[in-house]
Amino acid sequence: MRNRALLAMLVGALLAAAACKRSADTKPLDEAGVGYSTIQNLEKLEVTEDEVTQIVKARSAGISDYGCLELLKLARSPDAETGKTALFVLDRLADRGVIDRLIELADDPVYPLAREASLALHRAALRPAVDLDVFRTWWKRERETFGEDARTQRVREAAVGLALVAGEDLAAAQTNVLLSALAQIVLPELARLLLDERGAPLFETRQLAAWRGPLVLPFLLERLSADDAQDRALALQQLSMLLQQHPRLAAVLRPAVRAHLADPEPLVRRMACSACGLLGDAPALPLLLKSLGGGISHEAGEASQAVFDLASRTLGYAYHELAEDNEVAVQRLAAWWERLSDARKAAWRPPGAPETRRTVFVADEKLEALLTGEDARSAGAAEALLLERRPASDALWTRLLGAARPRDRAHGVVGLLGAPSAACDELAGVLKREEPGSELPRALALPALASLRGGRGPDRVVEWLEGPGAGASPAWRVLAIVSLGLAEGEPRSLAWLREALASGLAAEPVPDLLERPEVEPGNRLLRAVCLALAMRSDGVSVLAGGLTSRSAAHREWAARSLALRGHTAPVGDLLAVLDRADRYGVGDLARVLAPLIRAADAEALAAALANGSDSGRLGVAVILARRPELGIAPVVRGALIQALEDTSSYVRARAAECLGRLQARSAVPSLEALLNDFSAEPRNAAIEAIGRTGDRQAARAAAAEARRYTRLDPRWMPVLGLSDSPDDLRTLLAAAQSESWIERRGAIKGLGLSRRPEALQHLLAVFRELRSPYHTHVGEALAAGGVSAWERLAPDLKAAQVATRAAVIFWLERCPLSLAGPPLLEALRDSDPGLRQLADWILQRKTGKDAGFDTQAPPDQRDERIRRWRTLLGL
Repeated sequence: MRNRALLAMLVGALLAAAACKRSADTKPLDEAGVGYSTIQNLEKLEVTEDEVTQIVKARSAGISDYGCLELLKLARSPDAETGKTALFVLDRLADRGVIDRLIELADDPVYPLAREASLALHRAALRPAVDLDVFRTWWKRERETFGEDARTQRVREAAVGLALVAGEDLAAAQTNVLLSALAQIVLPELARLLLDERGAPLFETRQLAAWRGPLVLPFLLERLSADDAQDRALALQQLSMLLQQHPRLAAVLRPAVRAHLADPEPLVRRMACSACGLLGDAPALPLLLKSLGGGISHEAGEASQAVFDLASRTLGYAYHELAEDNEVAVQRLAAWWERLSDARKAAWRPPGAPETRRTVFVADEKLEALLTGEDARSAGAAEALLLERRPASDALWTRLLGAARPRDRAHGVVGLLGAPSAACDELAGVLKREEPGSELPRALALPALASLRGGRGPDRVVEWLEGPGAGASPAWRVLAIVSLGLAEGEPRSLAWLREALASGLAAEPVPDLLERPEVEPGNRLLRAVCLALAMRSDGVSVLAGGLTSRSAAHREWAARSLALRGHTAPVGDLLAVLDRADRYGVGDLARVLAPLIRAADAEALAAALANGSDSGRLGVAVILARRPELGIAPVVRGALIQALEDTSSYVRARAAECLGRLQARSAVPSLEALLNDFSAEPRNAAIEAIGRTGDRQAARAAAAEARRYTRLDPRWMPVLGLSDSPDDLRTLLAAAQSESWIERRGAIKGLGLSRRPEALQHLLAVFRELRSPYHTHVGEALAAGGVSAWERLAPDLKAAQVATRAAVIFWLERCPLSLAGPPLLEALRDSDPGLRQLADWILQRKTGKDAGFDTQAPPDQRDERIRRWRTLLGL
């Protein structure tokens, strides 16, 4: 307490002295024990005599050299953000002397932050300081009795007044008082109003950020199921910040963040992706990878950053790379995570995860005294430190449950989040206490009971919902329902949520164009049920019932949750979700649902593509473009060719994309006809699709259509190569020298399909530049050339340079076995053992067989194994 008061006086004095700079004698600093390097730094800052005096006092009080130096820098920047921060420190540490100093600063006509000082006065005294004369008169009258009790009484008056006032101006004044007070003072008084049906709308979700610390937790959990996406995003952001500050709580509450990866609104999903990365939520990594699958999504940027934060590797993924390259990288990341053992996954600690902080300079006994003391500021700081030092099983938290003051009981409940089942009866007792002022501990008891490890904690929440909570306000019931999402693996709570989902779906109102059923209380509760089920890995299968909801938000939440968790559902329900989806968001939803569709669903896909709504047909077309192997079935391929004449240009474009990925030669006439479409997107898709099919005659028409554009899309380069036109070849050779990585990639692919010798000559020149960044891509293009490319590369297999021979051997891995077999057998006789091993590895990979070749064996033994390879290859 003494250090805190001196710290406040120091900051105030330094701020007051900031205006009068005179060089000062630093000898008193040396006598006070300030280090030499610190004195040098202070001299560089031209420390004044007044500042030297204050620093000596601070050093004598035990504040470190570093602390003194940083406080001086803070106070010496009144025209910057650091000056505002100093004022914030003052109002947080406010006592009578500090308020006196703030009055002087606010009344100083030359002080540049006088207005901020007035705001700090308001936060410190909970009284408006717009008129300093009025404030000074009040302060002279109340100064001697001002303290924690006075602030608490002021908060209580504002809370009661806010519940009674009708005018907007009066309500704004009371709200400002409450938002300026500390969470430890205001939340015990305001909890009843925040969870009341009429009082909750008085405070916006963004305003909850004014109250820092774990006591705000129940109100954030309740807002996570808000109808407005902005409210959910803000609540999620504030919950993420809270959990970063308290890693022990993060271990319990991460599922509430993770569940929003399936939120129907992109804003919330993006916030959830960022939060998962910042919190080091390793179990969210597979879900984030599924968010990245299938191309660019709304949340791809945040998801890719979160994946890197969690995995500390990209394995080739980059947000701005080509979609097909990123697909391969996502598969690599998923395979890497899948190969880790369960024990390794459970112990995985991402480098960016919040670390548990341990503070050693304050004794636990003193922290306990501060936690239960009168000073709310000290209690909040002590709680933060004790949460890191004391586990949930510590007797301190259970002992606090019996305290008389609601704030102390609330601290005890927070400490028991994620505790063993032994605390069940004590927490249930807190939930039953319904006397005035006990609302905050009771609200915190709901998530605490649900998070108990083993025992009947979730049962007590269910009993409350079926008993006393049956008549509670919607906010209370929403909080209890969301809390059940923390009861992973508990059967009774899961059964209750299943029944609540079924009854909620049955009671949903019929959608009306003139009404918004999403804001009805029943739908608010249903959203909370969906959130709770999405938080639990055992609840996602139950959530499949939400696919039949009349609410588009509930349907999409259920569908996305199923896709992220990999749970299958009847294809009819999935297609019905697409059929009723918004046409602007159906593409992204179909991309997410694509992995759930099976090959056996071919007939259903074909029927939906032919007879569905505009959204349904587009959704099916996107799924087929995402997973072209589903179009192998003749019925689906016929539906795709028919879809090239669909009334929707988006459907025509996606159908053409899928047919191109299938390399469907039977669709070439229809694709060629699509080149005359009146919409640009189907024409562009047809150009790319024809290039994938490899039909040279149709490619000439597609190339003519491509030349009509001022700038060529790199995806159209293959048709230029297939056309074999001299003009198109010149275009490709020019694009192959472009500074754009993607353009050069497209040009290389086009040159690989060209039959003109100039194209092969250019590719060979680049391939022989072993350090070229395009070496791999040129190798793929040469592999498409087959025998003609090998005839030009065969002499390189006998080159003197080992690197040149290695490049050719590695290139043979891309060629068919009929072409690559003989030269690989010849490479087994190479003089370099590394190249012999490379050739043997390629043969094993291409055939799945092993001839027992030993690269270090004597020549006669190697010859025997080479003959064995010839037999296996049938040569």
